[in-house]
Amino acid sequence: MILTRKMLLGLAGIIMMMFGVVLFQGPVSAFSVSPMKQTVTLVPGQTYSSSVMVALPLDTAKNMYYEVSVVPFKVNDKDGNYSIDLEGSDEHNEIVKWVSLSDGTNKVKSDDVLTGELAPGKTVEFIYTIDVPESVMGGGQYFAVLVKSVPGSNDDGDDNLMISETHAIASVVYAELPGEIKLDGVLRENNINGFLFNPPITTSFVAENNGNTHFAVTYFLQVYPLFSGEEVYTNEENPSTDYVLPGTSRLVTQTWNETPSIGIFKVRQTAYYDFAEDKPSIAERIVIICPMYLLFLILFIVVALVIWIIIKVRNRKSSQKKDDE
Repeated sequence: MILTRKMLLGLAGIIMMMFGVVLFQGPVSAFSVSPMKQTVTLVPGQTYSSSVMVALPLDTAKNMYYEVSVVPFKVNDKDGNYSIDLEGSDEHNEIVKWVSLSDGTNKVKSDDVLTGELAPGKTVEFIYTIDVPESVMGGGQYFAVLVKSVPGSNDDGDDNLMISETHAIASVVYAELPGEIKLDGVLRENNINGFLFNPPITTSFVAENNGNTHFAVTYFLQVYPLFSGEEVYTNEENPSTDYVLPGTSRLVTQTWNETPSIGIFKVRQTAYYDFAEDKPSIAERIVIICPMYLLFLILFIVVALVIWIIIKVRNRKSSQKKDDE
């Protein structure tokens, strides 16, 4: 079939209509929120205030329309991913009811949202205030300041420049109230894979929180050559730290990104809770990194050697038998 000029123009028009939003829309999802995480200690009967900053890069094509709200958050899987669950909130999300939100001009309670417009290169500050009741249980309380870009049209009236995508970023707040604090955690499944076909060396463990407040788990990795005590890699001086929320388990992994493609190493993984530094979980193992091609080569050499030995033995027996005759 021969495509005419009109058919080509029509096809180009359809493609532009399909992808017009992507082609003409500015990088709406490029807005940033800071800080991403805050940890606070609250006192019953007192008020606490802090803020979250939202910025839109100068090179963004158009203004961003936003909604900001206070929502409960949870950790919904072992990888530590957060989820916003308005229906599934529990006793550790009661704090949401105590929070009000302000942009300096307007103030709303936690069941309402702040809306507005942010120009490229500008920053807006959202102040959250926590009015802590006199009588509350001790332990951890968690909420997030959720910032969403929402659809909105531009002042020039050009429909092609409408912002039609929605993006969201949350700044999470870990709060703790004094009282009957229960710190109870288990570190388990401290695992190091002993044989790898390809790098990198990766280790893992599960951090479980059976208490009523969040606490930190600190962990680091040490790698040694097989016949040496000198480390070839360690992050012991700058260990990683993650929070584990009450009633959750978190799968934690570590990776030595500069792992060579072939080698034998001694690997040690250490993890401990901040309230029990003297009781770390330590796993040690010899790790062999052997590419598939090298494994086949070794197997080939071994099989060839075995066959050669068998042939030699048979030849020797045959020669000896002839001599006996």
